[in-house]
Amino acid sequence: AEGGGGSNLSSLRSLRVMRPLRAVTKFPELRFLIVLLLQCIPMLSNVLGLCSFIFLVFGILGVQLFQGILRGQCHSYEDGSVHGPTPCSLSSAGGGAQCPKGYECLLLGENPEQGVVHFDSIGGAVMAIFQVMTMEGWNDMMYTIQDTYHPLMCLYFVLLIFLGPIFAVQLFLVVISTKFAETKESLKALEASKVSAEGADQTFDFRSEEDSTRGATQDSMALGGREGVVHAAPKETTVSDFEGDSSRRLDEDAPGVDDSGQIGAGSATREGGGEVVSVKRRRAKKKRSFFGTLMHRVQVLAKSEGMGNAILLAICLNTLTMAINHDCSVGLDCTRDEAECEGCPASEPYCKDFKASLEFLNLIFAFIFIVEAAIKIVGLGLWEYFTNKANLFDMIIVIVSGVEIPSVWETFKCFQAKEPFLTVCGETSCPDGPHYLPLNNKFFPYCLDFSSCESGGGAVMVLRTFRLVRIVKLLRAFPDVQKQVKIVVGILGSVAALIGLIFIFLLIFC
Repeated sequence: AEGGGGSNLSSLRSLRVMRPLRAVTKFPELRFLIVLLLQCIPMLSNVLGLCSFIFLVFGILGVQLFQGILRGQCHSYEDGSVHGPTPCSLSSAGGGAQCPKGYECLLLGENPEQGVVHFDSIGGAVMAIFQVMTMEGWNDMMYTIQDTYHPLMCLYFVLLIFLGPIFAVQLFLVVISTKFAETKESLKALEASKVSAEGADQTFDFRSEEDSTRGATQDSMALGGREGVVHAAPKETTVSDFEGDSSRRLDEDAPGVDDSGQIGAGSATREGGGEVVSVKRRRAKKKRSFFGTLMHRVQVLAKSEGMGNAILLAICLNTLTMAINHDCSVGLDCTRDEAECEGCPASEPYCKDFKASLEFLNLIFAFIFIVEAAIKIVGLGLWEYFTNKANLFDMIIVIVSGVEIPSVWETFKCFQAKEPFLTVCGETSCPDGPHYLPLNNKFFPYCLDFSSCESGGGAVMVLRTFRLVRIVKLLRAFPDVQKQVKIVVGILGSVAALIGLIFIFLLIFC
């Protein structure tokens, strides 16, 4: 019991640290800052959403470009021993960390920093980007990527540094300072309104005395003239007067039978004219071609909210399919022709169907975006479609997606091949007979390497990377983020001038 009571007292004593918060109510400046921060939460949430968007975009881009390349090790063709730089550059890549002669770079090692730093999945990529955002150790990561992939990959990190720590993180300070200035202006306007209200009260008190004097005089004059008004009032209308008026009206309307006949003829004429108009409308509807009706329906569909929501859902699903893509290769010990090698690249059993499904889904999304562009062009017309900058951007995405379709189809067929690619001890072949290897008490064909299906050269990699641009279409669903992007684009001129000035100083002092 004593131990329990002591723990309760210690927990209550820990609440003493909350006492300094009472100073917030004693000092107006502290209270003002706390209220200011609370008012900034909605705007800060938009900035946080923009930062999360940068994390997601660069994370998916990192997975598409760098998945698995940080696990490369140089293995000997003869005995499988490890030698040379770690991680190494694959033969298909253009990195500088090439293996010596007689060795092959295989993805069998461990990722740097005890497997923490990698781009094999969206989670690991986001953690690596977070490290870059903190500006701690990002240069070592960049040098490793340059050695294993390509020297130009420094652009990835330079752009991330510029959009992340230099720009996006600073938006938090911009939001707070802007809100602070607005609050100051509102306080000044409130004080000015109070001063003007006090002055208006004094003026009203002074004028009320004059108005009371003038009011008494005007009331006396009004009472004097009211008698004439009363004598000049008209006589009230009686029931007999109303009956007389009614009889006179009936007498006037009695001889008007011919007029009513004329009116009937006129109404009949109007009815006949209405029938003629309705017949003409029916004939016009009949003359309307099937093509015109189809164009009208397509135009309604192109401007409908349902189509916009459907395309937004397709973009979200496309983003999800790109985010779940990851490297599914493993390193296994294998034996062939009584010659042992310490490892050969292999893929998990689910990798074949998983990669094929992703490629097939990418074909579906490309088809959806092509159909969307076709519907908008037919429904809106060429002039209205191409005068919109957002539609021009969508058309670029559609063109790139169309160019990528043959490559995606070949990759899909490669994954669907009946005989998989087998890489055994550095040699690509298909051994005779089934070869099985126990792994976690399960048997499956060893050394199945499907990575060659995704290697299509630099042009294909650029096209695959361009899929990421589809995510930018999501900005249409977030007007606040879209406004911030427009503001950023509007100040690019000033930022470019500032960067130029900094570059001049660097040239002077370096």
